[in-house]
Amino acid sequence: MLESWHSYLAGIVDGEGCISIYRNKGSRDQRYKCGTKSPSWIRSVNITNTCHPLLDEILQRAGVGRICANTRTHATRRQVYSFHINSKFEIGGFLLPLLPYLYVKREQARVMLLELDGKLPTEVAAKFLKEAKRQ
Repeated sequence: MLESWHSYLAGIVDGEGCISIYRNKGSRDQRYKCGTKSPSWIRSVNITNTCHPLLDEILQRAGVGRICANTRTHATRRQVYSFHINSKFEIGGFLLPLLPYLYVKREQARVMLLELDGKLPTEVAAKFLKEAKRQ
């Protein structure tokens, strides 16, 4: 049962998910520009969908993350929701069991896991993930 759930979830991540690392542009990063602090990075795994019960099921089974309602751009469009994981400790546990079943985002997940393990510099991983989104 768990294996079928992981393969199903991998399909959702492949189709509706986003795996990314980006530089924090918040006020704390102002010190980095002055040369007094190294940059901070935000790692995230997101799944966006209009089916809130699907994201609830993912949240319950994963035991990590949160769900947010996205702002509607037009009143006639359906409400969109996003499942987010931003903790680097939780991202690894979420992606690792999906790795064998991912097809489209396998390399992105592998790069994220290597970065989380400290085997790949964050800047290199962030650049790879950014380029992967453009393809």
